[in-house]
Amino acid sequence: MRQGLQLVLNGPSANVNLDKLIESYMGSMDNHFAILLRRVNELIPLAEAARDQGKTIHRYLVKDHETVHQELNYGTLWKRWWINTGWKGDKMRKDLEVAGQATAFIIQLLRDLVTARDHLITYRVHIKQFKVRTRSAFSRTQLLTLKSQT
Repeated sequence: MRQGLQLVLNGPSANVNLDKLIESYMGSMDNHFAILLRRVNELIPLAEAARDQGKTIHRYLVKDHETVHQELNYGTLWKRWWINTGWKGDKMRKDLEVAGQATAFIIQLLRDLVTARDHLITYRVHIKQFKVRTRSAFSRTQLLTLKSQT
């Protein structure tokens, strides 16, 4: 394809087969989109596994946080003092917040990957439709050229 474009740029009277040039370009685009689609499809299961793991970790942290909260409200005086003055409660709240944010980012990443996959599939369909249209348009043009020559 690059050679055909180079010929057109170097000399306007160069003999270039436009049909082959477009066919090569369409094939190249289709191959690139196929590679991207394959890679996105490989990433989606990994993102789903990370999302599920993040949700599990978040559930355990919420459960532990509720346990600490129960001890703070209903525990003995010593436990209430230890939880209130210790670093465990602050650390647990920070862990819970970070885990929640990480899980939210992974969920958004998963949504974006699925959207990207849908767009790539749509682009590939459009490229194939364009290929069919250009082939039929070139075929009609060639038929008209042949008819006019006879």
